[in-house]
Amino acid sequence: MRSAVGTGILAICALLVPLDVRADPFEVPVTIATSGTFHCIEWGPCFSGNRTNQITFDTPAGTATVTFTGLTATYLATNEEQRRVALGHFTVTMTPGFTFPVNLANPELSIFQFRLRESGREVIRWEFGPGGGTTLFQQVGDYNFDVAPDADPSPWAGVAFESKPPTLAANATTELQADISLVPEPTTILLIGTGLVGSALARRRRGKARTTGC
Repeated sequence: MRSAVGTGILAICALLVPLDVRADPFEVPVTIATSGTFHCIEWGPCFSGNRTNQITFDTPAGTATVTFTGLTATYLATNEEQRRVALGHFTVTMTPGFTFPVNLANPELSIFQFRLRESGREVIRWEFGPGGGTTLFQQVGDYNFDVAPDADPSPWAGVAFESKPPTLAANATTELQADISLVPEPTTILLIGTGLVGSALARRRRGKARTTGC
C-alpha cells in the first residue's frame, strides 16, 4: 500500500516539477526551425500543391489558397512561467463566394491534413475541417512536442512546446503559437519526488504520534 502511495506522489511530482525546479529565475535558449506541408486525406477533396507548403482549391464557386510559412528563431524558456512564442503563420486567400469543399464520406469530417516539422523532424499532425464554409478549424491532432535546448544546462533535459491550433479564416494571416516551458532531467524529478515522499511519510508518522499521545 505504501509503495502505491509513493508511486502516486512521484507521478504528481512529475507534473509539478517543470514549473519550478529551481527557486532562482533561470533561462535556457532554444532555437527552432519550422516548416510545414499539406496532405490530401481519404475521402477529402484533393488539391493542387499536395505535400507542399501551399495548397489551392479550385471549384466552380471560386478558388482559395492556404499557405504555411515557417521560421527560424531563438527563444528563452524559463523555470518561472510559460512563454508564448510563434512557430510560423498560415495565410488564407480566397475569391468572393468561395466555400471549402466537403469530405465525401461525411460533411462533418476533416478535408485535409497539415504536418509541422521542426528541423526536419515531424512533430505535429493536424486535420482541418469541416468544409462547406469559409473558415476551417483544427479537428484532429497532437498538441505537444519537445526540443533540445541550445546548451545542456543540467537539470534541464529540453524545452516543451504546447501548441495552440489556429482557426484558418478567409483572407487572413494567422500566427501559429505555442507555450514553452522547461523539461527537467528524470533524475531531478526522482530526487525531488523522493524528498517529497519522505516529507509526506514523516508528517504522517508525526500525526499518528499525536493521535496516540506518544
